[in-house]
Amino acid sequence: MASERDEVLKQVVEPPTQPTKLDEAISAGTTEAERITRQQLAQKHEMDRLKAELGWFGILFGTENHASLVIGFVVVFCGMLGAGGLWCLAYKTGSREFWSGEAHFALGAATTALGYIFGRGSKDGNSK
Repeated sequence: MASERDEVLKQVVEPPTQPTKLDEAISAGTTEAERITRQQLAQKHEMDRLKAELGWFGILFGTENHASLVIGFVVVFCGMLGAGGLWCLAYKTGSREFWSGEAHFALGAATTALGYIFGRGSKDGNSK
């Protein structure tokens, strides 16, 4: 029987032909890393494509399904804020009739947008 030294020397001179567990693990890890990298590149490409399709208006307000609702909420918010500001201005200045009338216009725009939002929601709810 050969000594341990001879067996080690033989392994150094003639590497084993069978893959070891370490080689198998490295190979499996490499293929998994390549798969993940390909998946990340595909997802990045898809996100870049969607951003290009949306443009700056779509990035700001969302897709065509949600843009009208987002714009409606912006109009409601600005109308309510404007009406409140105009009523405060009417209170602080002497011309209450003029500024109150302008506040009613802003409130009318806000309530119209609010009616659109809730009307749109009930229309979408009935179609399902």
